[in-house]
Amino acid sequence: MKRFFLVVLSGFVFISPLIYPQWIEQTSGITSHIISVNSVDADHAWAGADSKILITTNGGSTWQSVSVPFTPQQIHFFNSTTGIVCADEIYKSTNGGLNWVRLGSLTNIENICFLTNEIWWAIADGGYVYKTTDAGATWTNQSNPWTGPVYSVYMINENIGFITASSGRLIKTTNGGLNWIQQPNVGSSHHKSIWFTDQNTGVLAANGCIYKTTDCGATWNTISLTTYWDYYYFTCNNTSKIWMICTGGIYTSADNGDNWVKEPTPTFGYASWYWYQLCFCSANTGWLVGSSGKIVKYTGSSSDADQPDIVTGSFSLSQNYPNPFNSNTVISYRLAQRGQVTLKVFDLLGNEVRMLLNKEQDAGIYSVNFPAGELPGGIYYYRLNSQGSGSTKKLVLVK
Repeated sequence: MKRFFLVVLSGFVFISPLIYPQWIEQTSGITSHIISVNSVDADHAWAGADSKILITTNGGSTWQSVSVPFTPQQIHFFNSTTGIVCADEIYKSTNGGLNWVRLGSLTNIENICFLTNEIWWAIADGGYVYKTTDAGATWTNQSNPWTGPVYSVYMINENIGFITASSGRLIKTTNGGLNWIQQPNVGSSHHKSIWFTDQNTGVLAANGCIYKTTDCGATWNTISLTTYWDYYYFTCNNTSKIWMICTGGIYTSADNGDNWVKEPTPTFGYASWYWYQLCFCSANTGWLVGSSGKIVKYTGSSSDADQPDIVTGSFSLSQNYPNPFNSNTVISYRLAQRGQVTLKVFDLLGNEVRMLLNKEQDAGIYSVNFPAGELPGGIYYYRLNSQGSGSTKKLVLVK
């Protein structure tokens, strides 16, 4: 049985595209959940929904819907014509996704790792592991000591790789899968995704926790964030930056997982949102897919007026109260350590309209009154910065 990891972004506010121009909503033409996505260049991308493959050849200006007898859990194209879909079984297309044929006879496939165009590993329900060296024409069944649920397979190179599994289990090979050895449990949660930036340095996603290794999985250290979230999916945009989808939003790390920065992602007017997968074909081009047929294209960095949230220690910014408000509202926040603190208010265009605070403060919980009687009614954003941490929220002034 396939497992679809649903990411819920609840309570997110609408972010003006004037402030966040890097995320552009596209028209998919469907309303069902889109659960997988892949691209090979700025023009060619594919997305998977229930019994459908969506195809664009013009950067997402239009998407063509192709009916298929499966639901694509995972899509991987090698070029603009040849691609693979993991959907319980494995399917192959040689004409850009317009037609698909079943590849081999494997069933209950959970995930595939494509090391090269010819060398792949696949995992299936019950802990089964398979390897091909001829692009799926033939498969070798490899032994695995764990026969329970498995979630992903990741090969660092042709010899070293990992399988993530349930209840803190992690299985490792150092000889290309001839032997898979269960490692000491890493926590007790289900491990949903794993990613390595080099042979020794990697991150592991679990329910409510992120782990990092610097010795190829011999030991794992817990990365502390401020909130308990479920972490589901890692990817990379062809740079040293790691991207992560979780129930708290979309985060990036530029230092191999030590610190995570919250990306300012719009919800296009919805109070809650569901994201499934994110892919990149370059540092500045990618696609994000989610519920209700939504496809969003990433086209680069956000504006300087609004910086992403940085998650460290117990730093936090609360929603102002009341909100909406008529003339006065209170903004509360928590500081993890002593340092210089700024609290600014911006309009929809990103112009600073008020400096509420610019002083040094000790660690603790604070509240600031914001009298806005002379400002015109509308939507504003307030941002708190201190000691490398920052957070932004929306407020609504009603006149």
